[in-house]
Amino acid sequence: MIKRISIDSDNVCYGPVPNPDDEVFQHLTINSKGRVWLTRYCFGNCVTGYTLKSKEYLQIPQDTITDLFTALEKTLIDDDFDEMIVSDVGGWDALIVLDDEDTIALTGSLINQGGELHRISQIIRDKLNDKSIFVFDASPDQN
Repeated sequence: MIKRISIDSDNVCYGPVPNPDDEVFQHLTINSKGRVWLTRYCFGNCVTGYTLKSKEYLQIPQDTITDLFTALEKTLIDDDFDEMIVSDVGGWDALIVLDDEDTIALTGSLINQGGELHRISQIIRDKLNDKSIFVFDASPDQN
């Protein structure tokens, strides 16, 4: 079983340089007790790098966590996850810590393919009541 998942979503991609105050990076950690930490960063500038925008501590109900972690296990662990990597969009990196402290590191592109990762992203956004969270698809405004 999953004990904790941390997802770094970096929405900087090929194209024009973001404005200094554009939110471009999020670090999201969810544990099996439903505790959630979300840290957001703005682009800043090319010299100093990303700048901290905010840190939030949130909660997801326990019954949702069980369903969410089961879906994550099935999608990312049990089904031999094989994400298509697209190089001209942002990306995500996930670190999954299991109950036995084994870790699994995965990477993917921030694209909405309408599959299970999009559904999981939507569940997280809905339960946290925040449509701006990037998670796995970075398309909260298009959902």
